[in-house]
Amino acid sequence: PQAAAVRALGDQQGAVVAMNYETGEILALVSTPTYDPNRLTTVDLEVAREAWTELLDSPTEPLKNRATREIYPPGSTFKLVTAAAALEDGMVPSSELDSPVSLPLPNSSRSIGNSTNCGGTTVTLQQALQTSCNTAFGSLALDLGDEKLRAMAEAFGFNQEPTVDIAAATSRFPTELDEAQTALSGIGQYDVAASPLQIVQVAAAIANDGVMMSPYLVNTVTSQDLTVLNSRTPEVIGQPISASSAELLQQMMVATVEDGTGRPAQTDGVVVGGKTGTAQTAPDRPPYAWFVGYAEEPTVAIVAFVENADVDRDDISGGRLAAPIFKAVLEALR
Repeated sequence: PQAAAVRALGDQQGAVVAMNYETGEILALVSTPTYDPNRLTTVDLEVAREAWTELLDSPTEPLKNRATREIYPPGSTFKLVTAAAALEDGMVPSSELDSPVSLPLPNSSRSIGNSTNCGGTTVTLQQALQTSCNTAFGSLALDLGDEKLRAMAEAFGFNQEPTVDIAAATSRFPTELDEAQTALSGIGQYDVAASPLQIVQVAAAIANDGVMMSPYLVNTVTSQDLTVLNSRTPEVIGQPISASSAELLQQMMVATVEDGTGRPAQTDGVVVGGKTGTAQTAPDRPPYAWFVGYAEEPTVAIVAFVENADVDRDDISGGRLAAPIFKAVLEALR
């Protein structure tokens, strides 16, 4: 899976994390572009210094670990968290949401528009996830309020110290929001920021019936004579949502891949659930493309992230660019 992720990312700046959602074991962790660390460990200090300077000055920033140590706007992948908050608040996949063509932001001259066809000015929660309907999720975020959204984000690991056994950045959900900012945060914009590791943990907990496992890379540490110094066993770190809410979200994520923006992630012979995302930070830079999802068998959750999605800003971008990377890694794990 590691090699498949590297191949699928190619020369794009991005990241992939694959994790067994039943145990937390990380099966692949890739950040691209990568570099050869041997160039920095040579005893020839001049060569090592030249290599270090070259890597530091590279416009593609190969020294960044985009998988765990960088945070980015998650865009529509965050709608999984908003949907989870809605289900925990008593909604069901058939609950109706307002989905206007444009959603005016309270006390603001700005509005939220849609990058996909929602299917009407009122849609169900499931249809809103399938079509990645911005105005439906924006209005849902306003109905829920920022406190419920923040509580759900933090239950999934935002604003919390990561538990993984390598250095990792803390993902962020803003602490104070007005209504306009709450609506934008509900679709993963404004100041919401997450590492690919955090986003895969959201999907992993959903796939694991609401139980979140601590992610880990190292199974055992041994001495020179192969005596086991310490070993890692799967560890539960929380249950952000109930098993019943998780099953409803699984249903919605599977529908998103079967008949929604996640169609490019369809994989023969495997039940796949997922969510696309395309996120913007500034008008003068390309959007980020995301796809996060899981398979029922093998029991794996995978996130694919492309930092420079040189395409139109819409949720199809996450499907078109990131979902095929997800699929390539999933097929390597079968």
